[in-house]
Amino acid sequence: MVSSFLFGFALLWMSHVQCLLGDVSSVKGSCQQGAFPGPRGLPGPVGQSGQPGLSGPPGPHGPPGLTGIQGREGRPGPVGPQGLPGRTGPKGGKGDRGLQGRMGEDGVRGKAGPKGDDGQKGDNGPVGPKGTKDNQGIKGMVGTKGAKGDEGKKGLPGTIPSTIIDSMKTQLDHLQKSFQLVIANLKQVSYVESGETASSCNATGAGNFFLNSTSKELMVCNGEFWDTISNGKSYRSCSNVPGRRSGTYHLRTIRADYAVGFCDYSLLSQSCQLVWKHSYYQVGTPEERMRTFSSYDRPCRDLSDGWCNVANKDMVPGSTQVTAAYHKGKLVYAYRGDRNSELGKSWRGAILNNPSKILDLCTSGNGVPPEPTSDTYPGLSFDKWNPGKYNGNCDTDVYPSLTDDCRWANCGIPSSISSSSRKVQMTVAIYLC
Repeated sequence: MVSSFLFGFALLWMSHVQCLLGDVSSVKGSCQQGAFPGPRGLPGPVGQSGQPGLSGPPGPHGPPGLTGIQGREGRPGPVGPQGLPGRTGPKGGKGDRGLQGRMGEDGVRGKAGPKGDDGQKGDNGPVGPKGTKDNQGIKGMVGTKGAKGDEGKKGLPGTIPSTIIDSMKTQLDHLQKSFQLVIANLKQVSYVESGETASSCNATGAGNFFLNSTSKELMVCNGEFWDTISNGKSYRSCSNVPGRRSGTYHLRTIRADYAVGFCDYSLLSQSCQLVWKHSYYQVGTPEERMRTFSSYDRPCRDLSDGWCNVANKDMVPGSTQVTAAYHKGKLVYAYRGDRNSELGKSWRGAILNNPSKILDLCTSGNGVPPEPTSDTYPGLSFDKWNPGKYNGNCDTDVYPSLTDDCRWANCGIPSSISSSSRKVQMTVAIYLC
């Protein structure tokens, strides 16, 4: 009601103002000519507050806002606490064996310590009572003698291989040369040696005689080695030598009737025949005929310094093959194996099949069998490292060089045998047992 009153009052006041200003047409005849405003009326009473208007309908959704500007990159957070230790990983596989280190120099030998005082000698203990002798047991009955078996049939005569004939011709040439030297130097012989081991034979001693006191052989120096003149007492093989005493004997092998060989009974419980040896850096320039598979026959009489080779090794009896190494006649190591069918035919014939240790006194590489190598001088060179690997190491030589020296490089001789562990005298030998 109040709002309607105020609205009407406002319209009246506007019409009056227009009349005063002369704008009569706008009031549509509400302003008369000559009229004047009346006195101002008293203000009316204050109207009551109107009721609140009804809520209008919600307005339409406004347009989407603009894409905000990308904020600045945040600072890195603080370092977190250390995590718990992870589990231990599985054990890695065994790595490849490292290359062999360079050979170290011999250390300075320390001074010997003072000798300790002798301890007090203990008193002799009382003698124990003598035991009583028991009754002698009853002698057992003699068993019955078995019947004699039937006599075997005589075998057919065998044929002589061409290799044996060639070997016999070689031996015959040696004998002819020896007899010629005997005849030419018979009046010049100054002495005849005797014993178990002859002195070295060379060109200056050509024509000298030696009587082997063990085999009863008479030998002559042919300018290169001692050759047989008379056979003396002979044996079928090393296993038939009575007394089983190591030494040089005349052996009736199938390859020749006058072969001289060295028998050894100390390596194994069976007899062994020496078929090859080589003393490194003591035989001059290495030659083809010195190889383990050479067809050149040079009698193996003993273990003295030098070299020897039995040409037809396949004719020597034995199922066991032995490789041994000596320092001035003292055995340092020896290994056995099944006989290799290639022995005497290639450098691989010196490989021991199923090797096992007989004796090993080496200070390094103990338990590793010796093997031939193919990268230095095949048929002469051996190593004692990395079984089954036939190159990259050496324990004997660096042939054909005569200045480089690797004797005992993989082994190392103990001080009980030599004051120097390496680069000293070395002889390697091969036996058939």
